[in-house]
Amino acid sequence: MRKFREMIFSGGNKGFTLIELLVVIAVLGILAGIAVPRIMGVRDEAENAALRATANTFRNAMEMYYSLEGSYPDFTVGDGLALGDIDTEFGDLDITFSNDTNAKLTSYDNSTAGEYSATLTSSVNDSVTVDVTHNGVQ
Repeated sequence: MRKFREMIFSGGNKGFTLIELLVVIAVLGILAGIAVPRIMGVRDEAENAALRATANTFRNAMEMYYSLEGSYPDFTVGDGLALGDIDTEFGDLDITFSNDTNAKLTSYDNSTAGEYSATLTSSVNDSVTVDVTHNGVQ
């Protein structure tokens, strides 16, 4: 133990050995391997929550339109209709979606009277989708 103390406090050897540096790099690598997937999971959950909130707003707008007009509006979806572009489709209702809304309407069907189904897709990540019907958000 005395020899170890002398070696550390003698001041003759300044710096770290290669082994010490490798151990520190390995520990940092392990911590990064644990932290990065958790951070990515949080981002996906937040994106999904934002899309569900937008879907609820969309559903409320559809129900308000239905209560005033007696039918659901018609949309031409094409390759994906940005929600910021459909505010005029709601007629006299004062409902607008911001142009930076995180979703686009990728499918829409109102062929059955008193019913509709729509799919909203995240404009950030196309793999995140939410289905909206007159019964709720799935």
